Parts: sequence; C-alpha cells; structure tokens
Amino acid sequence: RVQIGNLELIVGKYNHVLQTVLDVEAPLLQTQLKAIDKQVEKGLKHLTWRSHSIDEFVRETTTMVKECWDTLMAVKSNMAAIEGVLDKWAENPLMTRKAGKTYLPEEFEEDNAKYLAVRYQEIESGGKEIAKLLLASNRVLKVSKGAPIWKAYVEFINDIVIDGLARTVANSLKYLNEQLDPAEIAKNETVPLIEILLELDPPEVQYVPQLTDGGAAAGGTLSLKATVDKWVTGFFHACKLVKRLDRSDGDFLKEVIEHEMVRFYVHSIQKHAADNALECDEFKQPYASFSHLWTRDIAGAVKDFLVEKAVPIEEEAAAAAEGEGAPKEEGKASSFGGALAPTPEPALADFDEQIDLYRRQALDIGALSTSATRGWLKLDAKPVKQALSTWVTKWKFAYTQHLQTSVIDRLSELKAFMEATVGGLATEVEPDDVAALVQAMTFIRDVRVRTDTIDALFEPLRGTVALLKKYSITLSESTMELLENAPFQWEDTKKATLNAREKLNPLQALQAEKIKEEAEDFGYRVSDFRKAFLDGDDAAPFKHECGEACYASLDRWHLKIDELEGAAATLNEKCALFDVVV
Repeated sequence: RVQIGNLELIVGKYNHVLQTVLDVEAPLLQTQLKAIDKQVEKGLKHLTWRSHSIDEFVRETTTMVKECWDTLMAVKSNMAAIEGVLDKWAENPLMTRKAGKTYLPEEFEEDNAKYLAVRYQEIESGGKEIAKLLLASNRVLKVSKGAPIWKAYVEFINDIVIDGLARTVANSLKYLNEQLDPAEIAKNETVPLIEILLELDPPEVQYVPQLTDGGAAAGGTLSLKATVDKWVTGFFHACKLVKRLDRSDGDFLKEVIEHEMVRFYVHSIQKHAADNALECDEFKQPYASFSHLWTRDIAGAVKDFLVEKAVPIEEEAAAAAEGEGAPKEEGKASSFGGALAPTPEPALADFDEQIDLYRRQALDIGALSTSATRGWLKLDAKPVKQALSTWVTKWKFAYTQHLQTSVIDRLSELKAFMEATVGGLATEVEPDDVAALVQAMTFIRDVRVRTDTIDALFEPLRGTVALLKKYSITLSESTMELLENAPFQWEDTKKATLNAREKLNPLQALQAEKIKEEAEDFGYRVSDFRKAFLDGDDAAPFKHECGEACYASLDRWHLKIDELEGAAATLNEKCALFDVVV
C-alpha cells in the first residue's frame, strides 16, 4: 500500500507537469522528461511487485519527478511574479487627480510630476525585479543562455513584458481620454481638469496658457496642446525605464507605440484636445470683437472727431473774434485766442452720440461671461473682461475729459479776464499818464471785442455740464459755483467798462488828436521813405550793374522796412484803442 501510494503521487505530479507545461517551457525540461520516461519504461518492462529493486525504483522515480515538478513550479512561480509586477503597473494610471478639484496648469504639473516620479521609480525597480526573476528561472533550469530553447523562452517573457507595458500605457491613456472626452465628462459629471485665463495681450485676445501653438509661450509656459502631448509622452517614458530581456540594450517603446489600443487612445485624445480648442476659440470671439478699442489710437481718433464733426463758426462770431466792426480794429490786439476764442467744435449732440456709443459698448462688455466650462477646461474670462472695461472707459473718458477741460478752461480764463479788467479799470488814470490811459483803453477794447462771444458762452457751457451729468460726471463745486455766478459777474464787468469809457472820454479825445497828428507825421515819413527807396542816393538796387553790393543794400532796406512796419503796427494799435480812423 505504501508503494502504491508513492506511485500514485509520482503519477499525479508527472501528469500535472505534462498538463501544465507550456510549449515554450517543454524544451527547457526535455532532459528531465526524457529521463523520467526512461525510468518509467524500466519499471513497466523489467519490474514487478516481487522485484527486489522495487523500493529503489520508487525512490529514484519519486526524486526525478519531484525535481522536474519543482523546476517547473519555480519557473512558473517566477513567471507569475513577473506578471504580478506588470499587473501592478497597469492597475493604476500614470496620472491622478483629486476628485472634484480643478487645477491651475502649474499646480497640476507640480502634483503630476511628483506622482510620476514615484511611479517611475516603481516601474524601474519592477523592471530590475523582472530581470532577476528571469535569471532565477535560468539558474533553476540550468540551461545555457545562448541555447536556442532559452532564447525562445526569453522572447516569450519579453512579449509578456511588452503586453504589460502596453496595458499600463493604454490604461493611462484611457484615464486621460476620460478626462478629455465630453461624453465621459457629462456622464460622470466630472469637473474640469484645468483652469486657464483669457487675457488681453495686445494686439490679441489669447488664453494663458495658449491653446494650440505647440510651443512655449511667454515665460516658458507650454501651450495646452503641448501639455497634453507632454502627458502622453510621460506615459510612454515608462517603456524606457525597463530594459529589454532579449538583448543588452534598447527598450520597449517601439512595440508599445504600435499597440492597437495605445494607438486608438492616442488618436482619441488628440481629437478631443483639438475639438476642445475649437470650442475655446469660439468662446473667445465675442471678446476679440472689441479689438477696435485697443488697436485704434484714442488721441488720434478724438482729434479726427474734433475736425470731422466740427461746426463752422458763425460769421458774426468770427468777425467779433477778429475784431471786425466800425471802426475796424487791426493789429495784434484786434484778435484774441485762448479758451475763450471761438473755435470750430462738434455739436454737443455729436459728443453725446459718441459717448453713448462707448456707454453701450461698456454694457455689452459687462454682459459677457466672466467664466465658462468647455469640456475639460474651465475658462476664466475675468482678466480680459476687466481689460475691455478699462479700454472702453478710456475711450469714454477721452471725450468726456475734453468737455470737462473745455468748461473748466473757459470758466477759468473768463474769471481771470473779468478780474483783470475790473481791477485794471479801477485804477485812476492821471491826465498826463499815457501808459495808464493806453492800459485802460486796452481793457475797454478787449471787452468790446469779446462781448458777443462771451454773451453766447454760458448756454453752451450749461449744456455741456448737463451732458456730463447725464453720464454721471460732475464738476467740482468751485467750478459749478463759478458757472452760476459768471453771467452776473460778466454783466458787472461790462458795466464797469461802460463807466470807465465815459469817464475817460475827455482823455481819450485828447489822445486821439495826438494820434491823428502822429498818423499825419507817419504819412510824411512813409512818403519820404518811398522817395528814398526809389530815387535816393542809397536807393534800393533796381539795376543789375550794382553787382555784389546789391546784397548789402537789400539787407539794409530789409531792416528799414521792418522798422517802418513795426511803427505802422504800433500806430494801428493806438488807432484801434482810441477809435481813430486815418
């Protein structure tokens, strides 16, 4: 019975070996299997239960079968351990994220880099473990590494490793694909993976990081397409961490890239990324439609508006500004400039239309979304929206500021003019003080010349203030007080001018007689000048014979003419001041 039991154990183990041995393993056990078959054949042909060597036969056969069985089990155990290492790699993708969290690009890259470093270490260590397990099988089998049967077995294990790496990469790609696939995102109610900014970077509205430039943007930030490619490349990098088993150099990258499922997921990821970029571009367009706000020159546009929409000055206003009337006033003092001078300006309605245009654009900008979700991306549009609001405010401000400045400058100049006039006319003029008389007459003349313009000034100023108020722009309290009091102060100024004129009439009449005499003397002076110019000893050079001397003569006469014209201008100024017609 003991012998029968031992024989049954031998048969069981031997049959198990024959049933479980793989085709690639059988050649490695061929020597042992043949030895067992020979031993079994000896027992079948030469031994009976009565043979004296039956116990020895059982012992030897048991030992041979056990050694073969132990060898096969060791080889299979090593192979199972190899498969276990590979299964562990493929169990978790080479990318992870916290559930319900949306990352900033740099935040995710930092976390992902740390995670990959750990996984790479795991894979690299696992690759070394696989090599050790294969070497252990070789030692158990006691077969030459150069033997064809061993090379075939190594190729078999090599294929197992390729499949394991392909599963690892494919599972990682599948995970990434689920993060990018709109259908999977909707199905699983997954929050966006990455949040990016939409900013204004003149001359363009663009995402930070950019979507599809495929390279480094400002500051070395990768585009999203480059980032996705980097993630995929990171998965494939795992193949480079495991040394090939069939040769001393190289890796498994080529075989894994050509794997069917790997190729499928890579194509799917690229498609989802490209489709998502198109959706993001579509979201960007409403913001980019306001490009005129930052591509046009504000100062230049306002200048063109002031010229193109300018309303011509009425002839009487222009005449007043030029000091025309009876009597006609000529010379420098016959016109005035500064903020009070009549200048062609657009009508307030045109300003209103232009300001309202930007007010409406500001409302349109305010209605734009500040954020949105497009697939795996959360789009933060607050930066570009803020930038657009700033630009449209600049445009609106350019027109309202022109109106504010116009009101303030005109009122300031009017105030200064009235104070100077009233103060100047309050000074007593002595009969023999010609300079003081001229100064007083200058004030009187200036008021007379500006009367029509200033009389018509206050209503437009009030209209401008009302227009500014329409757009919630208020002037300072001092400016509003000045506008309210200016009409009354102007009337007081005109009255002061009339009173001064009546008071100075006797002195004016005396000075007018002197000016007439001066004008008569100037007439004689001009006549003498003409004679000297034409026929004097030092007449102007009208003949070619004068040669080089003519240039010096021309210079002398030029200076004389300048002097005479200056005297004429001074005389004209006096005539204008004292109402003298010559």
